[in-house]
Amino acid sequence: MGKVGTGKKKGRAKRIFKVVALTVLALHALFLLVFFIGSVYVRFWNPPVTSLMIYRMVLSGERSRTISLTSLEKMPSSLGRMVLSVEDVRFYDHWGIDPGAMRDAWRRNDGFEKKRYGASTVTQQTARTLFLWPQKSYLRKYLEILIALELDLLVPKERILELYLNYVEWGNGVYGAAAGARHHFGKPLKDLSDDELARLVVLLASPRKYAPDTIGSRPPLRKRYDILREGIAAGMF
Repeated sequence: MGKVGTGKKKGRAKRIFKVVALTVLALHALFLLVFFIGSVYVRFWNPPVTSLMIYRMVLSGERSRTISLTSLEKMPSSLGRMVLSVEDVRFYDHWGIDPGAMRDAWRRNDGFEKKRYGASTVTQQTARTLFLWPQKSYLRKYLEILIALELDLLVPKERILELYLNYVEWGNGVYGAAAGARHHFGKPLKDLSDDELARLVVLLASPRKYAPDTIGSRPPLRKRYDILREGIAAGMF
């Protein structure tokens, strides 16, 4: 009887495992299908609203300012180069995620009670801005990676960068580079100086806490600004 009972328990455990595994696979398949459709959509059309905008509106009642969408061709060419130089230097070489950067961030975070360093590519940040929520968690990071892989597979790099620059957060209720230029400097994006563009790019690291004239108060932001200023002086942008 003991062996029979043990056999029944093992059989039940196998059935439960099978059901759980099939459920997980089905949820992944559904998730990938939904964001396959979402990726195809944003490849050709500009979404009228993003999950980040909805999140800010629902949780804090924050209303976004009028979104001013600008094609990549009409933005200062130096803007994209500055962003990639500090946010994702291997943007054109990776396939949505950067395993090397993730490994480095993991090592740098080792020993810290709270995660300090991230390794999200511009593609991952675009995925998060368009489809997910801002709070850090392992679940969000996992979903962000899956969506980033689909985006990179289905959407051209230049379009991903264009989406990023048009929808990323640049202040409380401020989305996109054009809105960021108006909000922080009171003039069109195309009229910003190289130094103003650099300050605008630095804000991406903490857009809700700092302004162009306060980035020097935080060492990591000041370091980014110094890197961009050196690049400007060297004619890199």
